[in-house]
Amino acid sequence: MFSRFLSRSSRLTIRPGIPLHQFSGTRSLSPPHQPLPIDPEVDQYLPLLHHFVHTLQNNPHPFKPDPIAHSYNTEPTPTTGTCTGTGTASKPSQLFRPLTGVDAVLIQHQMGQHIAMVRALFALGLSPANTTTVDIPYTANRRVVDALTLSYGIPRHQLHTHDYRLSMDYHTYQTERTQSLVLQSASKLTASLSSPALAAATARREQPIVVLDDGAYWLEAIAELMHQTITSGGTGSESKQRELFRLLDQCCIVEQTQRGLIKMRTNPLIQRLVSERSPVVVNVAECRVKKTIEPAQIGDNAVRNVIASLHKHLTHRQSAAEADVKPVAILICGYGAIGEATARRLRTEYPRAVIYVNDSDSNKRSAAQKAGFTIWHDAIATANGRVEIDAAVGCSGVRSFTAADAMRYGRPNTGLLLVSVSSANHELSFDQFVSLASGSGPQTTAVNTGTGKDSDPFSVEFASDRNRARVYDEPFRHQHITFTLRQPPTTTKSIRTRTVPVVILNGGFPITFVGELNAVPPHAIQSTLCLMVGGAVDAVNRWRTIDRTSSSRAGSGGVQLLDPWKDHWIESHFARYQPQQSQSARL
Repeated sequence: MFSRFLSRSSRLTIRPGIPLHQFSGTRSLSPPHQPLPIDPEVDQYLPLLHHFVHTLQNNPHPFKPDPIAHSYNTEPTPTTGTCTGTGTASKPSQLFRPLTGVDAVLIQHQMGQHIAMVRALFALGLSPANTTTVDIPYTANRRVVDALTLSYGIPRHQLHTHDYRLSMDYHTYQTERTQSLVLQSASKLTASLSSPALAAATARREQPIVVLDDGAYWLEAIAELMHQTITSGGTGSESKQRELFRLLDQCCIVEQTQRGLIKMRTNPLIQRLVSERSPVVVNVAECRVKKTIEPAQIGDNAVRNVIASLHKHLTHRQSAAEADVKPVAILICGYGAIGEATARRLRTEYPRAVIYVNDSDSNKRSAAQKAGFTIWHDAIATANGRVEIDAAVGCSGVRSFTAADAMRYGRPNTGLLLVSVSSANHELSFDQFVSLASGSGPQTTAVNTGTGKDSDPFSVEFASDRNRARVYDEPFRHQHITFTLRQPPTTTKSIRTRTVPVVILNGGFPITFVGELNAVPPHAIQSTLCLMVGGAVDAVNRWRTIDRTSSSRAGSGGVQLLDPWKDHWIESHFARYQPQQSQSARL
């Protein structure tokens, strides 16, 4: 049955402007007797993605600009057969499938739209048998996993699912999972080369492993394993190094998160690895679409969740009079694309609120100041550190707010809300709160953001046994965790203990992802899906151009932005396929 499915999928193509499950011909990528076991939302129209994949299928170089017209030859011409973009019907064998024979490791969020992206990769030649997934604990979805294996034929043992709890260090947990898969992949590659017949077949095939889209996890895992092997020494260490180098040389990486780029630029082990071996890395995180389109789409959804939570939080203020005397104060940590979009929306929703912005980049602070926001460092200096806020929103991608900051700047009694819009749960120091509350850490943290001074001693407790159980005993299911911070009197003038309740939403993970199948409406996330598909094709094409006969790979790979023509194509076509402009086509 599986072989019949593969033979069916090899003849599939995509027409622009139709649902991904309606391919040309009479067959569906999902076997008709196995309907997709998740919401119909997943099969909503994604015309931008369809058009993009259709363009890739019908022209090996669809985004190369015309030297005279300076335009793209990408508009499909409908025919009774398969579109080629030239007005003639092409045979299925003529379709361009750049991912044929490629192995893929997808370290990605598992939302409903993930299904559409995987089907697009299949339409470009990727085989289910060559596909491995690693879920992200805070967006893992069992229904998506069931769909990938039951409806699309990815072997179940290649779908790696988590057992994460909030008491675990998230970074360590994900690193160890990825390292385990790296070691399996390296051993498998070595075994395939141990037989002369297999080695010859592998050499003829010369196909890469594309890692999508949090590729920094993969690079970090290889770099740390390499470091451990070198430092430990012993018998077999040189053999293990060769295995890891061989695997790295077979990989091409797509990175689409700012956190991943920060990791690649600051982790010395990754920097050394990239410098010495120059692996192919496609930087999607800093392309134009990520800066011009995605922030508004993700930012709107994040701000909606932030505002709903903030409104609920503010109802706990003691009186309306207090709210009048102390207007809402919100700190935005990080003024990148998402931080700016979040700050502007919050100002619209709360016109009387004081919006502070904190960013380590002086240019971004200047931009925030010109936009009318109050700079956090200036406010602290003016008020001699006596600033109180109702909420802090993390948008920087790095640790930006600590437990000591919460103790110093949170409103006593009414409390502080901490909300993250960036990757993972390190930005708002959730791990630090847990460590302090469990008694495994010191009862004070090192430095306060903005003051550069040590904080006075304070204690952190779980607000209740229920909150403790959510951290230690229950699998992660998007729990909100409440802590109580207490600081005893420190001067003769202060006779009361200062108490600040702190609510950390979603376990410190991004508020954008709270367990919904589609955290962002499908039409709004189309540009990101296209970037992932385009990044995979770019990475594979670049890998195939490397001269593997040379002993030196220096300069052959390296980190490069997504093909600018693909980037521009996605940006210029995105507005055309928004609901208000494509409603008639989707009915």
